[in-house]
Amino acid sequence: MNRIMEIASILSKRYYQETGEEISELKMHKLLYFMQKEYIAMTGEILFDDDFMAYKHGPVNIKIRKNFKKIKNYTSNYILKNNERYIINLTLNKYGFKKVTTLVNLSHQDISYINGLKNHHSLIDKKDIYKDAENIRKIDYRWGNYYDEQ
Repeated sequence: MNRIMEIASILSKRYYQETGEEISELKMHKLLYFMQKEYIAMTGEILFDDDFMAYKHGPVNIKIRKNFKKIKNYTSNYILKNNERYIINLTLNKYGFKKVTTLVNLSHQDISYINGLKNHHSLIDKKDIYKDAENIRKIDYRWGNYYDEQ
């Protein structure tokens, strides 16, 4: 499996630990998208190479779409870096308990989704995700506080 599948597997297990529920496919796509954006905001780098497509209900990753049923049964041997672990927890705390319709609406506000939707099911440009990440308040994962509060 590659990195997005590994991270999705870990996310699926963490979501179950936090909520006692299986994560839906739609919520998985949204959380991975927001995770990518949060990671870019925090590090200036992408968390995974895989792209998202602009679908009716927001960003969708094709690899996750095709392999979603395999994710919850996959045993991940991937060892998370501290900032990756932090971003998974941050994303779950920030977005995980929101209704999926709220997540869809949030993703529809992003310029990356709007630009990607111009051609139905078209690629969401990572450059646009970087632009959207500029609007996220930066946090120091080591200390858990915002940079503008230090």
